[in-house]
Amino acid sequence: MLFTLFISGILVLYIVPARVRRVADSFSVKLRQLLRLTLLGFLTEILVVAVGIGSALMIGTFPLTILLVGAVFVIALVGFVSLAYAVGHGMLRRAQWQNNSPVYSLLLGLLILLALFPIPVLGGVLFLAFTSLGLGATIVSHFGSGEPWNLNLLTEEVTNE
Repeated sequence: MLFTLFISGILVLYIVPARVRRVADSFSVKLRQLLRLTLLGFLTEILVVAVGIGSALMIGTFPLTILLVGAVFVIALVGFVSLAYAVGHGMLRRAQWQNNSPVYSLLLGLLILLALFPIPVLGGVLFLAFTSLGLGATIVSHFGSGEPWNLNLLTEEVTNE
């Protein structure tokens, strides 16, 4: 699991580095706001499961389940990679390590987070909490874009010149 997440994380870091940075910056808040992000992510996961079950029961909307679960998986992956990067970066900064490679930060963060998952019962709870936190942070940061949610593009007139 470490190898797969590490390779996936490197791809995410190189494909969307600015978005990972914005999502990682959203973790540097107070504990109350972190709990709010975790709750948002958890409620999103529950909503996806409910919509997935509902659409799986209907033949016409069954592909929606696959698309929805795939989209949430990718969003949660970006969030978890951002969380691992933030944890690793914080630890390296506190250790005053001079090499600031994001790959080292990601690897250290993954080692720390994944070391907690094999703990019986608590590991599953922590896995759910960390993925919920990453998902919530990704949603709140507007998928790392930093731009506000709006529909202005749809209200502008399209002119053909």
